[in-house]
Amino acid sequence: MYKFIFLVFLGIQGLINAQEYKFPSEIDDNFILFKSTDNKAHVLNNLYDYVFENGKWTKNKLNIRPFVRDSLILFHSKGFNNTNFKVVQSEKNIYFVLNGGGPVLQLKKDSIVRIDNSVEQKNQFGAATFIYKKKMYMYGGYGFWSFKNYTTYYDFSSNQWELFRTQSEIQPQSRWKPLFDLKDNKLYVMGGRSSLPENYMTDIILKDLFVIDMDLKTIKNLSTQVNPKTPLLFHSHNNGFLLNNKRAYLYNNMVTAFDFTNNKFYSYNAKSLFEKKLDDSPILSFSDSLVFV
Repeated sequence: MYKFIFLVFLGIQGLINAQEYKFPSEIDDNFILFKSTDNKAHVLNNLYDYVFENGKWTKNKLNIRPFVRDSLILFHSKGFNNTNFKVVQSEKNIYFVLNGGGPVLQLKKDSIVRIDNSVEQKNQFGAATFIYKKKMYMYGGYGFWSFKNYTTYYDFSSNQWELFRTQSEIQPQSRWKPLFDLKDNKLYVMGGRSSLPENYMTDIILKDLFVIDMDLKTIKNLSTQVNPKTPLLFHSHNNGFLLNNKRAYLYNNMVTAFDFTNNKFYSYNAKSLFEKKLDDSPILSFSDSLVFV
């Protein structure tokens, strides 16, 4: 039986309380953990949305359209979980983007529907996925035996993915699974994994830092080698979480929060708090707490 764990923090003073709650017994291994726009923790399992509030779970059944296109994604062969779907949250909506690109699901009050007119692209696995000015974006990724260095965005008018064209001649090395953070109109990207230019079969870890201005559509290299004291964390399969208004990642029982603007980092020893955390499941950030499975 999975456990739902609240770690309550107070600023940067550290852990002051931890509380465990059991998952509903009917939830299997195939679920998506996410935070809704009203700041509540949810678990989406098959066609049921479980909402956690005041220490209790509320079960809501979702409606779906009787279309084969919808069912192929809702019951995807690889599973409906946080590994295969990236959660993208705007001010009012929750979207689930298939890892690799293409299909997009939208969670509404009492239903979940597929909204895209695209096909499964399998071209941007491990991309940095984020939302800016009410548009969903994916930077980088991997697919069809090559790493990517471009950005795509979801066009809500055509319900398809389009290429986000930058004005810079200099393009960073192609990559997937980078660390990243969006600050105002700037996307900071650090590290990731790629291959040697002369040998695509050799996998390497990147350690550079650059920024994409989403308004001016320019790219600026900030550092070819980030702070050398940074923990050995230069890539991640997830989008991280917010901690003290900084993008943070968990690695080897260490939580590292990155201040990409100033090329600084802050490390917190998590000891054994996350040792039983479910692999590939995200950490959710609330005002004074972190939540995980």
